[in-house]
Amino acid sequence: MEQSVHSPTPQFRDYEKLYRLLIEDLQDYAIFMMDPDGTIISWNAGVERILGYTEAQFVGHHVSMLFVPEDVRDGVPEMELNRARTDGRAPDERWHLRNDGRRIRVDGMVTAILDGSTLVGFCKIMRDATRRWMAENELRQSADRFRGVFANASIGMAVIDLDLRFLEVNRTLCEITGYSRDEMMARDLPAVIHPADAAEEFGLMKRILSGDIPSFIMEKRFVHKRGYDVWVRNSVSLMHSREGQPGQIVLLIEDITDRKHAEDRMRQSQKLESIGVLAGGVAHDFNNLLTGVIGNASLALQDLSHFHPAHALLKEVIESGRRAADLTRQLLAYAGKGRFVLQPLDLSASVFGILPLIQTSVPENVNLDLSLADNLPQMAADPSQIQQIIMNLVINAAEAIDDVEGTICVSTGMHWLVPEEIRNMHLGELNPGTHIYVRVTDTGRGMDENVRARIFDPFFTTKFTGRGLGMAAVSGIIRGHRGAIRVDSTPGKGSMFTVLFPVLRSDARAERAKTSERTPSLAELSGTGTILVADDEKVVIEVSKTALERYGYTVLLAADGEEALGTFRARSQEIALVLLDIGMPKVSGEEVFHQMKTIRPEVPVIITSGYNDVVAAERFKGSEVNMFLQKPYTADELAMKIKAVLSA
Repeated sequence: MEQSVHSPTPQFRDYEKLYRLLIEDLQDYAIFMMDPDGTIISWNAGVERILGYTEAQFVGHHVSMLFVPEDVRDGVPEMELNRARTDGRAPDERWHLRNDGRRIRVDGMVTAILDGSTLVGFCKIMRDATRRWMAENELRQSADRFRGVFANASIGMAVIDLDLRFLEVNRTLCEITGYSRDEMMARDLPAVIHPADAAEEFGLMKRILSGDIPSFIMEKRFVHKRGYDVWVRNSVSLMHSREGQPGQIVLLIEDITDRKHAEDRMRQSQKLESIGVLAGGVAHDFNNLLTGVIGNASLALQDLSHFHPAHALLKEVIESGRRAADLTRQLLAYAGKGRFVLQPLDLSASVFGILPLIQTSVPENVNLDLSLADNLPQMAADPSQIQQIIMNLVINAAEAIDDVEGTICVSTGMHWLVPEEIRNMHLGELNPGTHIYVRVTDTGRGMDENVRARIFDPFFTTKFTGRGLGMAAVSGIIRGHRGAIRVDSTPGKGSMFTVLFPVLRSDARAERAKTSERTPSLAELSGTGTILVADDEKVVIEVSKTALERYGYTVLLAADGEEALGTFRARSQEIALVLLDIGMPKVSGEEVFHQMKTIRPEVPVIITSGYNDVVAAERFKGSEVNMFLQKPYTADELAMKIKAVLSA
C-alpha cells in the first residue's frame, strides 16, 4: 500500500503573511519577530506607534537597539533572550528607547518559537506602560513617604489586626514601651496595656468593631518593659476594606506621662495648700488650748508632793497633752511645714541608732533583716525626722504582715536615678544622678492600686484603729527634705517602700542641731522684773500670769495688739521682757513687734505661737527676735526661756 507523504513543515517565513493578517491591526501592542540571534525580522504597526520606528529603521537590527544604554552595558538583552530559550518565555518590564530618544516604560513578554525542539526565533509583545508605571510609582513614593512619616513620627503609631495583634509599629512606640520592633511584633495590644485600664479599652474596641462609634480617644497606661507605668493618650480608628468590611485598626499614641505627673503634682500642691491652712489653724487653736491644759497641770504638779495620789494623774495629763501636740506636728509635717533642723547625716548610722526601737516595734512573728551600706555619702537631714520616717515605715510593714510569719527588711544604699524612674516616683521631685536610699520591704498582704494611690492621704487608714497620719507625715517629711518615695506592692505578695534623698554636696550648708540645755532647778528659774504677756487667748494669759508670778515676776496682760501697744507705750521703761503671740487681733503680732522696737529697740521679745517656728521665721525674717517659744509649753519651759533671755 502506498504510504501518504506529508509535505515538509513550512519554514517560519511561510507564516509571515498569516502573522501580519492576525496582528497588523493590534495598534496598542508592539509585536515583532526575531531570529534566534535576536535580529528583528518582522514587525506590526504598533511598533511605529509605540516606539516611533519605521519598518526600514527597525527590521534587520538587533533587539538591543530598544534597550537603554545601561541595560545594554549590563548585558540585559542577551540575558532576556537566554531566559526565553531556557524557560520558554521571559518577562520584559523595563525602560526602552523610542526612536526619538525618549524613554518609555514597557510591559511585555518574550516567547521562544519552536519548530518541534528547534528554536526558530522569538516573538516579543509589549505595550507602553509609562503612565501606569508613573501612577504606581507615585503611589509607591507616597507609600514610602507615609512609611517615613510613620517610622519617624514624634508620636507612637501602630497598626493592629482585628485580633489586636501588632502588624506594624514605629520607632517612637518602641521607645514608649521599651520593646524592640521584633518584640512588639511578637505581642498583642493586651500585653502592653495596664490591667486596670484594659476593660475600658477593649469595651471601646468592641464598639468600634460593631460600628457603634467610628473612633475613640482615651488616656490610659502602658506597662513599660521595665515594669513601670507610662501614661499615653491613645487615638484609635478603624480602617475598612474596599468592600466596606472592618479591616485594620490604627493607633496614634502620645506619651503624656510628664503631663499627668505635672497634673498630679498640681493637685497634690493644691491639696497640701488646703491641708496646710487647716493644719496651721488647727495647730494654732489646739496648741493654745493645750497650753492651758499643760501649763495648769504643770503648776498643779508643783503644788503636790510626789506621794500625793493626784501627782501621777497630773503627769499623765501633761504627757497626754504632749501627745495631742504631736498630732498637730504631724499635720504640719504632712503639709511640708514641719520644723527641720538640718545637719549632715549618715543614713545607715541613723537606722542603726534606732535599732532597739525598731526591734521593739516588730512583733515576735516577724523576722527583721538589716542590710545597711557602709561609707554612704552624707545627706542634709533632721535626724529625728528621718528616724520618724523609718519607724512609720517599719510599723506599717509589721501591721501589713498581721499575725502570720513574715519578714521585714530595712536596707540602705546608693542608687543612680535615671529619668524614667523619676517619672514613676509616688511623691517628690528629684534630678537624675546619685542618691542615697532607705528601703523597707515586707512580706505582708500587699496593696491594690486603689489603696496604693491613697496611702499618703491624711486620715486614710485600712486599720480598725489609727489616725491615718503616720504615712501622711512621712510624705511631708520626705518633701521637706527634697526627697522622693516609690511604692511597689502586689496584693498577697508584700510591699516595698523606697525613699531616696539627694546627696549632700561638699559646699552645702546644714544647720547643726543645738545641744540640749541642762534643765535648771526650780530655784534657778526664779527672777524679777516686769513681763508683758500679749495673747488673745484667755487661758494662755492666765496660765502665763500664774506661772510667772510664782517665779517672782510682775506680769502685765494684753488681750490684743492694740492693748499691747498701749501698755508698752505707757510703761516701756519698766518692762523687762515681752512675751508676744504672733496671731494678735486688731494689730498683728509683726506690727506690734516693729512698733515696740521703734519705741525701745533694746527690749527683749520672745515670740510665741501655736504655729511652729518655721512660720515665725517667715513672718519675722530679718527681725531681731530674741527667742521663739512653741505652744503648748509647761510653766517650767516658759520660765526657762525667759530666764535664758534675761540672763543673756
